Amino acid sequence: MIFRTLAALVAISATLSSAASAAPSVTVRVPRGLTSSGTIVDGAPAGQEYVVIENVRVKNPSNTRPQSYLLTDFQLVIGEKRYTPTPRPHLGAIDLSQNGLLSPNEALNTNLSFLVPIESNRATLEFLPADWYDSYGTRIVYCCI
Repeated sequence: MIFRTLAALVAISATLSSAASAAPSVTVRVPRGLTSSGTIVDGAPAGQEYVVIENVRVKNPSNTRPQSYLLTDFQLVIGEKRYTPTPRPHLGAIDLSQNGLLSPNEALNTNLSFLVPIESNRATLEFLPADWYDSYGTRIVYCCI
């Protein structure tokens, strides 16, 4: 009886791992000036999926002034549509879920999750802060690959 149960668990485990490996992927282009360790796709309500860009690093380019950002400054562009971050349920402490302020030369390291249609397979990340400047007074945006 124990061996039958063990065999059934092994079969279920193999089925789950093969289903997980067949999960769809989304290629996300990250603009120069931002870095990321990669992208994963996570389950969501029917017809949608979470595209999670992991370990996104954004550095305040000014060494003299603090600069703020809004959650909506981060956008995932898929075709003609733009999506703003949507934290995954119960993961608001891991995914970026609120506006913030970075001190001079401070960096933000976070996950960005976007709720998008399942058919998506290519996207571009943009970061469009309203009033970010480097130390020389040049306006900074991270987009337009």
